[in-house]
Amino acid sequence: MSGYMTPVGSEVVALSEMRRDSSSSVGSGEFSGIKELDDISQEIALLHREKYTLEQDIREMEEAIRQKSAAVQEMQNDMDRETTNLQELEVQKQDAQDRLEEMEQQKHKLEDMLNEVRQKCKEESQLVRREEQQICKCDFTVKI
Repeated sequence: MSGYMTPVGSEVVALSEMRRDSSSSVGSGEFSGIKELDDISQEIALLHREKYTLEQDIREMEEAIRQKSAAVQEMQNDMDRETTNLQELEVQKQDAQDRLEEMEQQKHKLEDMLNEVRQKCKEESQLVRREEQQICKCDFTVKI
């Protein structure tokens, strides 16, 4: 926009000089030229203010975009970190499940061994009772 404003600015300066030079002889045609010059100057000033306002708005929007981009990046980093944590927890969970299955199998083996030992104890107890009974019968027969 400044490229467009330069010629107008130089024309304003030239017209202002003409205005100063011709201040002694102001005719009706020159008066309308000065009015036009004032209108153009006011329009230029208005455009400069509008340009400044728009540039300020652009800077504010760019700053807002930078802040939001930073927030989005931070959220992405948080999500990546949480995803990594989740994957680690899933691996730990699988390891724990594997160990639990191994312990269950070990428990079943130990229960089977315990049942075998109990059965052998029961059999041994029955065998001992039979022998005791036989001994008792023998003792009884020997006494008679």
